[in-house]
Amino acid sequence: MGDLMFNGIPASKENQKQFLADVAPILAKADIAFANLEIPLTDVGMRTPHKSAAAVAAKKQFILRADPAWAGPIAKAGFDVVSIANNHAGDYSGAGIARMIRALDENKVRHAGAGTNLAAASQMVVLTKNGIRVAFIAYLAFRTPGGLAACTPATAKSAGVNALHGSGAPAAKANLSQAIQAARKKADFVVVSFHWGIERRTMPDPYQVSLGRMAIDLGADMVLGHHPHVLQPYELYKGRPIYYSLGNFVAPKNSGRLGETVIFETVFDRNGLRGIHLTPVRIGPKGPKVLTGDKKQAALNHISRSVQLLKGRK
Repeated sequence: MGDLMFNGIPASKENQKQFLADVAPILAKADIAFANLEIPLTDVGMRTPHKSAAAVAAKKQFILRADPAWAGPIAKAGFDVVSIANNHAGDYSGAGIARMIRALDENKVRHAGAGTNLAAASQMVVLTKNGIRVAFIAYLAFRTPGGLAACTPATAKSAGVNALHGSGAPAAKANLSQAIQAARKKADFVVVSFHWGIERRTMPDPYQVSLGRMAIDLGADMVLGHHPHVLQPYELYKGRPIYYSLGNFVAPKNSGRLGETVIFETVFDRNGLRGIHLTPVRIGPKGPKVLTGDKKQAALNHISRSVQLLKGRK
């Protein structure tokens, strides 16, 4: 699934009980359910110094957070692992990251991509289901190193996110290769999550295609992308899926394309990919709702056209 953005959504008892109820039966059937937790779940922490007051006032940057109580409904709905390697994880500095991690840990939701220092932020998550070990690696991977500056990259001594500095730089390839090879030693199936791309673009930027394929070439079995807040097409590269943008999944702003999303069910065994099943979903004021009938078919047709359009551009 795509971005979980609970900012501006009250964590009332009714909301916590009902907001994810329509999709929970699908998540419950999954061996592993993944999403990008876009908003820090924190009620503590100072606002980040990396996003200036002027930039926030001009709406060039946004500082967001949501009630830590949402960690419970995320777990109860069936989410097993989330990426927290994104441009909002550090909006309330290291204390905010620590509070979010505590909330997730208390509810047994695994997480990758942010931590108290770079060593913690870059740790993989390994889950074992049906005897198959699946590793998750998460990066904030904006196009240039300069684009990462406002997003609290982790350092050896400070909290932040696992940032891939410059998608085309040799150091980025070396970092990615080392992480994937380390994961291959501990898992049968390696998933790489990238927070990348350009907001509200319905087609991937060339650097997303380059970086996603690089991850596959280096040994990843699947790439999961997010940040644009709208769906982008997916492709099979060397028989392995790259989902360029999973769109939103929970969001207070959900009009138009911002409210169109999909549950991507990827089926695999020890021999590799066995199939991909798409369940179209519409995000509304009461949460994500599974589409049926003509609306479902229209959504599937739109996704199919976008996949063909991506093929035509290559």
